[in-house]
Amino acid sequence: MHNLIKKVRSTIQKYNLIDIGDKILLSMSAGKDSIAMFHIMQILAEEFNLEIGIFHLNHLMRGIESDLDENFVCELAQKYSIPIHNEKHDFSKIKGSFENSARQVRYDLLNDIAAKFNYNKIATAHNLNDHIETVLMRILNGTGIHGLKGIPLKRNNIIRPLRETNIEDIYVYLKENEFLFREDKSNSDNKYRRNYLRNIIIPEFKKEFPNFNDSIETLSQQAENTEMLLDNFLNETYGPIFNNSCLDISNIINNPILFKHIIAKILRENFNMYVNSGMLEDLYIKAKNSQNNSEQYQNEFLIIKKIVKDNTEYLNFIVKPDQSEIIKKNYSYTLSLNSNASIFIPEIKKTLTIAKANYNEFVNSNNKETLFFSCEAMDKDNTFIIRNFLQGDKIKLKFGTKKVSDLFCDNKIPHEDRKIIPIIEFNSKIIAVFSSLSNSCNNYVSAENLVKKESTNIVSIKIYV
Repeated sequence: MHNLIKKVRSTIQKYNLIDIGDKILLSMSAGKDSIAMFHIMQILAEEFNLEIGIFHLNHLMRGIESDLDENFVCELAQKYSIPIHNEKHDFSKIKGSFENSARQVRYDLLNDIAAKFNYNKIATAHNLNDHIETVLMRILNGTGIHGLKGIPLKRNNIIRPLRETNIEDIYVYLKENEFLFREDKSNSDNKYRRNYLRNIIIPEFKKEFPNFNDSIETLSQQAENTEMLLDNFLNETYGPIFNNSCLDISNIINNPILFKHIIAKILRENFNMYVNSGMLEDLYIKAKNSQNNSEQYQNEFLIIKKIVKDNTEYLNFIVKPDQSEIIKKNYSYTLSLNSNASIFIPEIKKTLTIAKANYNEFVNSNNKETLFFSCEAMDKDNTFIIRNFLQGDKIKLKFGTKKVSDLFCDNKIPHEDRKIIPIIEFNSKIIAVFSSLSNSCNNYVSAENLVKKESTNIVSIKIYV
């Protein structure tokens, strides 16, 4: 067994990353770290009785090079008979950080696919060098203790089996085994800060400090231990102080260090916000000096207000109404003509009703809140599944089968709105997409379920908005 495989195997066992019988989705590019992860997991699959799939996201940012990467990964999957889930997303018009946007979209897609195809874990190919770079980038951006932890080996269902291996050993492993991979030429463009750090700054550090990687890793581990001790201290000393979107600040307002740590933790864990020291300082000053019932902070989706309840001061974290319906969780419900003909879906705060209809009702209907379809196969079983969109969903239209995600792109439906849109399923097939719920665009009905004059089993589903 190659030394690199032994190293990865040791990491897996040390941190209990994998259990016998896991079904793991590998998040892959065509680069050397992803290819190394693929071949190593292939070898370990027999020992751990693993079932493996591949995910690849084409960012459409490098023209033909992006397509060649996608083809390379698809051919690799085909060669080893591994199921592949490849997606495309156009990032050319994004505002702000490409890296942050790409990460968010990638993890959203990974979680959608994992849920749909029953992968219980997702593996990424982050290595030790990625971890070191991340810690340094955060130091230079003014991070706190949490940021010094870098890239975790395990977070929820995401594992990083290569996190303790360095890129030099990965390259040797690939070369010795003659495993092919593709180089992303943009990685050598030092106009990007991470590339500048990787290609210029870190090599200079290593010349003067040969144990540089080990030192940063030690710092990272100490930060993780310190944060764990601090969190345990808070729980034992103050108990639960953040409940129902309110933070009791009465016992922490005179301790700025403690206040800032707790605020950063709440924003990170509950609202996926990573804040800098300047914002934390502003929040502390306002919370300490401002009047009650005053606004402390506001962004595009969150408002923080200072309030008083029962003579106790709180900070109230309020998600704006127009953002509260953004869906983060999958949902699935049933509608039946026999029973359960009406259902409230709490995830989207909408009520759907189902009823038998006739051709005249279909012809005379002119509102997008009611969707008509024919279901000639309906007999005793007239139960329909109402669920959220999942990556890989397809619907058969007049002009051929099309991905639902492509329909969303065609109609310019924002990414954050896509899980709001109900998908109608019957006998494991998608028969309709209630896309009018976003952007007031048209609904889509499968070509096999379009209403015709001769249709005998016509069904209507109405959504109350």
